[in-house]
Amino acid sequence: MDCLRSGWTSPSRAKDKRATYLAEDDLDGLPLDLADFTSFFEQRKQRVRVRLLAALGTTPGAPEDAALS
Repeated sequence: MDCLRSGWTSPSRAKDKRATYLAEDDLDGLPLDLADFTSFFEQRKQRVRVRLLAALGTTPGAPEDAALS
């Protein structure tokens, strides 16, 4: 697999649907190759964590957050 983006965001998607798909699934900034994937994944993990904590009504560092680590 030499290109991550091609499998998840096919060119056949309408441009607006593609943008929505990327935003809803926290895929903004998805790299074109595996070399940058680890960095992307760590950043995405933090965005998901922040969104989850907000949905749970807690903040980073709270006792509830320890269970998510």
